[in-house]
Amino acid sequence: MKRCLLFAVILTALLLSACAGNKPASLAPDLRKEMLRQEMLKWENFNAEGVANLNYMGLTLRKMFVLSKTKDELRFDVIDGGIMGAGASPLISVYLGEYFSLRSDFMPQLSLMARAMLDPRLSMSPMKDIGALVETYADSILATGKLTLEGVEISFSPQMRIQRIYDPRSKAEAVFTYTSKGQPDKLTVKMNSAGAELLIDRVEYGKASVEPLPRQETSILDQFPEADPFTDIAPLEDDKQ
Repeated sequence: MKRCLLFAVILTALLLSACAGNKPASLAPDLRKEMLRQEMLKWENFNAEGVANLNYMGLTLRKMFVLSKTKDELRFDVIDGGIMGAGASPLISVYLGEYFSLRSDFMPQLSLMARAMLDPRLSMSPMKDIGALVETYADSILATGKLTLEGVEISFSPQMRIQRIYDPRSKAEAVFTYTSKGQPDKLTVKMNSAGAELLIDRVEYGKASVEPLPRQETSILDQFPEADPFTDIAPLEDDKQ
């Protein structure tokens, strides 16, 4: 009897050890695909709050932030005065929906930089239907751990979480780290002379709403008149007879 009990305990321990050591890559494809779908759908609607460490051309700023995203829109606010508190005022606001907009009375040069560097056609359209993206690209993601979407490279961890986003055209990079429970912990963004480190204190899924920013009316390039190659050239002198 004791031998049977001991055998049962050892067998149970071996089974638990095998389950604990079962890596995501060794799971059945259908289970890995479902894991990918669940992880991606988390990004469809959420609110996040925490501390933002911002750096632009040597100027540093450490403030609270609020990040809200729905299926169609995203807004990021750096706040002076506390998270969602009375009197809290955005120092920097970024919006992405059908269009991109950035507003900052605190650092107006950020708005100018965004107008000069970002494609005015930038929108949420490529990432609107995350479920459809998973269905379309799941096999490729599971095989390579990567997805290239309109030139942007997205890398995934073995747990099917977004690990890195990189745009070769602008050299912009975003790196994600997670807690042991799989919750977003830190997001590091680098783009030319600007950088941001978001330390995430709280994430809430499924209850986000977004208030759009007004459109940015013109690009910085529109402030300079475009030369007319026909009117700017001096008229030729009549040929001498």
